[in-house]
This record gives sequence, C-alpha cells and structure tokens, in this order.
Amino acid sequence: MAQDKNKLKETLFTDDLSSMLDSIDDCEVIGEDEVWKNINIGISKRDHMRQRFALSRVAAAVILLIGLTYGYYNVWNAEDYITIVTAELNQPKQVILPDGTEVLLSRNSQLTYPKVFGKDSRHVEFEGMAYFSVCKDAERPFTIDAPQSKVKVLGTSFSMTAYRGELSEEVFLEEGSVALSSRKSELVLVPGEIATVNTSSKTIVKKVNINRNVNAWKTRQLLFDNDPLDYVFVELEKYYGKRFIVEDRSLLDLRFNGRFNDASEEDILQVLNYTLGISYVVNDNNILLKK
Repeated sequence: MAQDKNKLKETLFTDDLSSMLDSIDDCEVIGEDEVWKNINIGISKRDHMRQRFALSRVAAAVILLIGLTYGYYNVWNAEDYITIVTAELNQPKQVILPDGTEVLLSRNSQLTYPKVFGKDSRHVEFEGMAYFSVCKDAERPFTIDAPQSKVKVLGTSFSMTAYRGELSEEVFLEEGSVALSSRKSELVLVPGEIATVNTSSKTIVKKVNINRNVNAWKTRQLLFDNDPLDYVFVELEKYYGKRFIVEDRSLLDLRFNGRFNDASEEDILQVLNYTLGISYVVNDNNILLKK
C-alpha cells in the first residue's frame, strides 16, 4: 500500500494535492475509491477559490469603470451648459437659445441653459430681469426656474423680474399664456396681465397691467403723464438701478410730465431741476433729491 501511495504522489503536480496525500500516511488504510474521492474534493475546492478570485477581479474592474464613467459624465454634463451673466451697466444683452427662443437680459442678470435642449422639454434657470420671446413647440414645454417661482410656457412673449433676495418677483405677459407657480400658489396669465410673487409668503397676485413703463428697460423709453413723483422715482430706480433718496417728503406730492428716449440719468435729473426746482446730489449708486 505504501508503494501505491508513493506512486500516486509522483503523478500529482500541485502542492495542495501532495499535502492532502501526506495526511493519508497517518490514517488507517482505506480503499482506492475513497482516496480518489478525497482528491476530487480538493480539486473542487481549489477551482471554487479560483472562480471566486476571478469574479472579484471582474467586479473590481466593473466598479472602477463605473466610477470613471460617472466622473467623466459629471465633467461632460457641466460643460454642456452655458451661463450668461450681465454686468451692472444698463446695456441689455440678447441671447439666442438652441431652439431659436430670444432672451433679452437686463443688468445684473444670469441665465443658464443647455447647449442642446432635450427631446421632451426646454429648461433654463434665470435670475434678474429679462424679456423672453419663446418659440412655439407643443411637444416641448419651455420652463424657467427663478429663485422663488417657476414659469411654464409653450410659446409666448413676456417679461420677468426675479432678483435674488428681493421682496417680490414679477411676470408681465404680452402674448400667449404662461403658468406661474410658487411653493404655495399657481395661476395662469393672459395677455395684458401682470403677476407678483411675494417671496416671503410665496403667494401670487395678478391684475391687469396699467404701468406704461413696465418694459421701459427693453424699449429704452420712459413716459410720465402727470404722474406723482413717488411713482416716477420708483420707475427711475428700476430703469437705472440706482437708489433715489427724497430728503423732503413733500416733493412726492408733485407731478411730472415727460417722454424720454434712451435718456441718461443726468438728462432726467436736469429736467426735474428745470421744471420742478428739484436739486440733486449723485453719490455712486445713491441720488439725493431735495428742494
């Protein structure tokens, strides 16, 4: 039997099987079939370990590939968007979106949009002041995310004011229809209506617009027809982006007439001085008005 075992060892080439056979020396004599049964078990366990090791290598490669792909996608996705930012100067900037939609951006505004719109939607992010002329596309609604509100349209023309940190956001509709929503409210505008979103309460109120200067920043025209100075100064603040400080509150009872085409703030201040006797001092972004 010892001869048979030594001969069997010589025919095996793996350390694992030889080690297993060495253990047979300390055992009682068993049949040949039992020996081969033990050998097959050893081979099966070794193959199973090799398979597990191979699978672990494949899994690691797949995880690495997924990680690289995710990182590449994030970089590619970030580069696939365009952000337009306008300066403080009162010079509107026109932007043509991938679908042909035209956006006129006012000062201190920001627009982010994809280089290519998706198959089912057209989505942009916006804050500031702008006029949108949206191309019609019934299959792909056009949506705008502002700091405190959202606008959804199919094809229309409207202006939107949504500066971050302000007390309200505003949408004025000229053509078509838009759905305006906040966290608490939602409504639909028809042409000629203007809606105001309270950024604190998230409520929305709409009314028929009577402000002839609602798009003055776009048309470059200011029109005042016997209007009180409190209204005049509010419109001048929106148009020039400066703060008008009235030292003498009695000035607000005065009324003002005038039509201005692309006028500078100095032009209007001189007219106010000449017609109403109002003096002024300009200090950076603040304009002090007094008798």
